[in-house]
Amino acid sequence: MCRRKVFDVCFNNVAADTDYLECDTTNSQGCARCRVTQPLICCDIHHPSEFSAYDSNIQKPLTLSRSRTQKYTKGKHDFMLQDALDDWRDAKTITVYGWARLNDLGPALIMPNSILDRIIDCAHHHKINTIQDLRKETGWTDAELFGEEVIGIIQRCTAPLPLPLISTPLRPSTSSAINTSALSVSNTSSLDSISSPSSVAPKRRTIKCGACGKEGHNSRNRICLKHPSRNGGSEKENEDRISLPT
Repeated sequence: MCRRKVFDVCFNNVAADTDYLECDTTNSQGCARCRVTQPLICCDIHHPSEFSAYDSNIQKPLTLSRSRTQKYTKGKHDFMLQDALDDWRDAKTITVYGWARLNDLGPALIMPNSILDRIIDCAHHHKINTIQDLRKETGWTDAELFGEEVIGIIQRCTAPLPLPLISTPLRPSTSSAINTSALSVSNTSSLDSISSPSSVAPKRRTIKCGACGKEGHNSRNRICLKHPSRNGGSEKENEDRISLPT
């Protein structure tokens, strides 16, 4: 479809009134300025060779993916870096463009506010150490020109990296060695006492009867052969016979 058709339909050029004939009555074709003429070249669809001179051969630069920074609470070093970058922007804008530009347009001519905020976030997480890091993380067009100065400010104001924790094994002392040996001896004796069958199931003392001398009962138990209940009936019968009157 012709590209001109979009504009003709949008503005309804077909129904538009033309008065170029009334503008210049001396000319049969009307006014040369008001008359709508048909162009010799329509568009790049109908005449693509006519527009090849306007093609751009500039390749888009490759954009490196920047790091993702986690949310954080600004501390003393972050505010110090922000103040230092603000002062640097003001001074650099005056040096490059003059005080009038700083007064009218502000320091964003040198470094936009979004770039400054991004530098503070990346500096908090120690993501910017070189000019290449600065260009990658911020996309600042003047990173090559003013990168050294900004890197110096970052290194001067950011908090130092925390030192890694190093654990050194302690040498055992004499007292600890004695305690360890005593503990091992006590553990060994406790294990022996647990593993011995006597401690697990102690043997019960056997009961021995004092009357008949047999094991398994005492003299008060009725199963004993010499218990009084075994001879009590005959003795009672003899006593009854003696007590009867003649």
